[in-house]
Amino acid sequence: TAFKVVDDAGQTYLVRTKANYANFIKALSLKVKKELDPKKIQLKFIDEEGDAILISSDECLAEASAAARKKGTQTVKIMLSMSSGSAGSFELDNKMMAIAGGGVAVVVGLVAMTFMRSKS
Repeated sequence: TAFKVVDDAGQTYLVRTKANYANFIKALSLKVKKELDPKKIQLKFIDEEGDAILISSDECLAEASAAARKKGTQTVKIMLSMSSGSAGSFELDNKMMAIAGGGVAVVVGLVAMTFMRSKS
């Protein structure tokens, strides 16, 4: 099966492989010249009703192929979105920790000032 994959930057890659999700990810990784983590990407195709369908398994990939054949084409068009995945949530955790740390510092400072004033 031939898959046309369009990434976020508008680059188009032609990937020829069997409709097997793991093999497709490996073949796509070779095309984009970097290792793709299935947890950090989203693959979607447009079904017969015009809905964007998430591809996450062999069955989904086979459904995408079947939808393309119903449209009269042998090429399956897939949209690739790369996300930061868990790295984004890690950054958020760091920001939250910085805010919490700043709050603790303010409280400690206020307690220290209160303690110093009460001694005077």
